[in-house]
Amino acid sequence: MAEAGENQTQTPEIPSEGWDTLLILQRHSAYNSGRPADRYSLTDEEKSTLGRLTPDTEEKVGGKTLATESAKTRLDAIMENDPANTDFLVVSSPTFWLDEPQFGQRARETADIIVEQIKQELESRGLSHDQILNTHTAPVSPEGKIPLRGTRFRTEESAPESTAKLETSLRESQMFQFPEYAAYLRGKYGGQGPDFWKNRNLDTDKDKREELGAPGPDDDARDINMAISSEARYARLWHQNLANSGRKLVVWNVTHGDGLEPYLQRVVGVGPEEFSAGYNSGVAIAISGESATANISGRAFEIPLASHGTDILPAKPKPAEDED
Repeated sequence: MAEAGENQTQTPEIPSEGWDTLLILQRHSAYNSGRPADRYSLTDEEKSTLGRLTPDTEEKVGGKTLATESAKTRLDAIMENDPANTDFLVVSSPTFWLDEPQFGQRARETADIIVEQIKQELESRGLSHDQILNTHTAPVSPEGKIPLRGTRFRTEESAPESTAKLETSLRESQMFQFPEYAAYLRGKYGGQGPDFWKNRNLDTDKDKREELGAPGPDDDARDINMAISSEARYARLWHQNLANSGRKLVVWNVTHGDGLEPYLQRVVGVGPEEFSAGYNSGVAIAISGESATANISGRAFEIPLASHGTDILPAKPKPAEDED
């Protein structure tokens, strides 16, 4: 992740046709990443901006505008064919900045903007908001095995168990729960810039990481893969519901670069030079039947899905049991 290029968005190459399910996986938009030395001395107004998407200034386009523009671009491609039969489900990381509820949720805020843009796009076409499954409240058909049509968008309200589990898989890397490890990398690579992330994704300092007990890039890749594979499985069952016959499903995920990059590199096989998770950057996975593909930087990739019985990454070793 190149923090310096925060205004550069890598837009998913979204096919206008040839898919029944589209899984979008993107990073959140630009936000206030301030790290106050004494955050408890801040005023309420100052606290209210930390971890939240930035507004426009005279010098720079803000995160709110960037999120809006990228959502519009993606929606234009998605809605090119059969918009009346295209449904949406938006899922986001629940992570608070610095893991403190007093600060912002940049992924959640980005997702709120995406939902609002979907609503506006539907309205402009004379279509119903019921195509946003997050807010659809109609009873689930008896044929439905996964109650996606009854889900609600998680803002201040509690989410259904199914979407809550997906959100947990999209959270920020748990490496930051091990501050000694993060501090070690910052010290070695001169801050939390490109060298920090490059070596973290390569697990260059694996021995030190394991010594400190911190999770590695495989763990973050596994989390994202679990979300994507679960959504593919949900989509398969959703399409089996007779009420959804002939419809398309878009699951739009908003996550963090520290999971997105390891997933693409370690599960999909994308080279570090082919994709960098700038703000709002993402990929789109098109699923048709048993085929799942993504076009990334001009290359087509087959996407392995654990939901299709593929063992993506080596299983995490189980703790050794004490011998009697």
